[in-house]
Amino acid sequence: MDIEQFLDPSDEVYEDRLEDLDDMIIGQFLPEEADDDLDQILEEKEEIKVHEAISALEKLQLFEEQQENGNYAFIQSLLRHKRELLSKQIKFY
Repeated sequence: MDIEQFLDPSDEVYEDRLEDLDDMIIGQFLPEEADDDLDQILEEKEEIKVHEAISALEKLQLFEEQQENGNYAFIQSLLRHKRELLSKQIKFY
């Protein structure tokens, strides 16, 4: 098996939605009474389009690649997320 396939298998399925992950992470740092405020804040945010998210990932990847001690694992993670978004973009269009 190729090392790239081992590190990032193409048939791996991600079931966590980014919104759910955000809620779990943010919930760890907010007091309980802030739940209502958090819901209101999350509802007020402008929806980010898939192509905008891909563009942001590409900028972050470029930034990390330009660092003297860039984190290879982080770059691989960004590439994985980019592939996920590209597959979503294809499904929607």
